[in-house]
Amino acid sequence: MSHNLFAGGKFYVSLQVRECNRLKALIRDGGGEITTREGDAHYLLFDPDQPHKAPEGALDYKIISDSIEHGVFQGKDSYRLESVDPRPVGSLKPARTTRARFTEEEDLAIWNMVKKLESGQIAPSKAEMWKNLERQVRSDTTLCSPAAKM
Repeated sequence: MSHNLFAGGKFYVSLQVRECNRLKALIRDGGGEITTREGDAHYLLFDPDQPHKAPEGALDYKIISDSIEHGVFQGKDSYRLESVDPRPVGSLKPARTTRARFTEEEDLAIWNMVKKLESGQIAPSKAEMWKNLERQVRSDTTLCSPAAKM
């Protein structure tokens, strides 16, 4: 495969795409960039078996393997998905809206907690470990529980 087959292209790969991680690796190997937001991408790759989940202008993810097979990036028009009810790019609401992402500080605290568990410095009570970690890292304003939203 040419190392510049996808150069200059920004690709969003839907998590519903079969072999999503392998596809992302192929794109990177071909010089393409992976984005985590639909709005930042030049190419939106979705599963053709789930057109109802695809935004307007989405492409069949098979464009990547076919482009590699032919040695040239294939035309978008022949891979464009016909969505039953197209949605605007980036309009899909996240499936879970009750939990905030971990910050770097929280990730580090979790990492340290796991290392302490592995070394035997603390007892491996999972429920108590998470409660202590939450008290240590999160303030009441960052908790995403129903009570915190009131």
